[in-house]
Amino acid sequence: MFSLGKVINIIYSIMDFSKKIEKILDKMKEILFKNEEIRVSAAYLFRIKIENKYLLVKGNKISQYQPIGGVYKYKNSFKSKMNEWEAREEETENFYEKNDIRIIIKRKYISEFKKWFNSKKIENVIIKENLKKKL
Repeated sequence: MFSLGKVINIIYSIMDFSKKIEKILDKMKEILFKNEEIRVSAAYLFRIKIENKYLLVKGNKISQYQPIGGVYKYKNSFKSKMNEWEAREEETENFYEKNDIRIIIKRKYISEFKKWFNSKKIENVIIKENLKKKL
């Protein structure tokens, strides 16, 4: 008979194993498809709960209600990173705004981008003040 603690430990072990497999597969893709171009869009959402309901605001670009948020913006110093990663801005007419972190980047640089984004060097990124605009 399994106790609840053992079952939970087994589930955590499976989840940990799954994350390791995912990392291995990502590395294999980086090697096999290193020059494949990937679209990266770095965005944030605020989850604001009021009396068991979530605050939604009417979107500016699409006529729908959505959480408050937006695409991260970058300062000019980010352009050196883009050059290093052979990345370019995605300039889709409907959604792109100047300095959005919506980029096309080669797969071989994805892990470097993730490390940069998750690191404390994120000071190169500034958040657009959507909250003031939408409220």
